[in-house]
Amino acid sequence: MLAKWWWKLKTEKGRLWTRIIWSFHHNSSSWCYIPVSVSMPGVWKSIGKIGKDLLKCNVDLTKLISGKVGKGDQVRFWIDKWLGNDSFDKLFPSLFNKEVSKSCTIKERYNIVGRNIIWEWSWNVSNFNPQEQMELNNLSQLLLQANITNEEDAWRWEDPPNFSFSVNCIKRLCQKQSDRVWEERMDTNL
Repeated sequence: MLAKWWWKLKTEKGRLWTRIIWSFHHNSSSWCYIPVSVSMPGVWKSIGKIGKDLLKCNVDLTKLISGKVGKGDQVRFWIDKWLGNDSFDKLFPSLFNKEVSKSCTIKERYNIVGRNIIWEWSWNVSNFNPQEQMELNNLSQLLLQANITNEEDAWRWEDPPNFSFSVNCIKRLCQKQSDRVWEERMDTNL
């Protein structure tokens, strides 16, 4: 199944094939979960599209692959899911729009002073409206739960929690959704 390549791209960073994919498909003005150049034909374009296809059966790969933060040098602050139940670009869209470096890593957003983590921002404006201020307050509260260590960042599969990815997990999730659709149809026909 094509979804396994999303998992492999995250977990096999630094390998030659992942560096090639990033060099051909990454666009600094695009903030996609995985790099996909829509103008470039080939298999990788189909791999990138599988995320949208799976959404049709209520399977969101961006929520199922979660960063386990160590130093924060591999997990992207806004785009990858790592704290909370979604990525920050979705949880705090107004702040994401104000961010200068949308693809920044977590490490690019903090400094450690003594035993404290100090979060540092790079906004394209200096004043926030009430909505943006509320999002910043909520983000600050969520970041109190962040656990930065000297370990390497890692990735975990969220369904079932803390397991590794398998094609069977995706099949099971799609089957669950398919069963729900059939049950709903049966209920309306009775």
